[in-house]
Amino acid sequence: MGYGRLKEVLGEVKAKPLVRPREAALLGGQKIVIDGYIDAQVVIDGYLIEDRIYLAKDMAKEAVLEGERRALPDLIIGASTLETWGLELSLKEGRGGWFVGEAP
Repeated sequence: MGYGRLKEVLGEVKAKPLVRPREAALLGGQKIVIDGYIDAQVVIDGYLIEDRIYLAKDMAKEAVLEGERRALPDLIIGASTLETWGLELSLKEGRGGWFVGEAP
């Protein structure tokens, strides 16, 4: 997730810096530098999970895949989170919501 989008969605949230920034690649090969994180509560299909969201300054909003521009999600859920919480996501339905703090 990008810092800008984090602020748009959640307002002022204090992110913690990583000990050492890490480079990652998005769909389409765009490189990003992950340099911070927040610990968050995430609601997916009515289930509350707690996990870490890593942050990047220059997060792309779209990527070109097979010659077609496609929007990227605000939050990319990694394999370790899916495995830890036993999640299976539907990319077609795009269900879920997320927030930091206490569950409503």
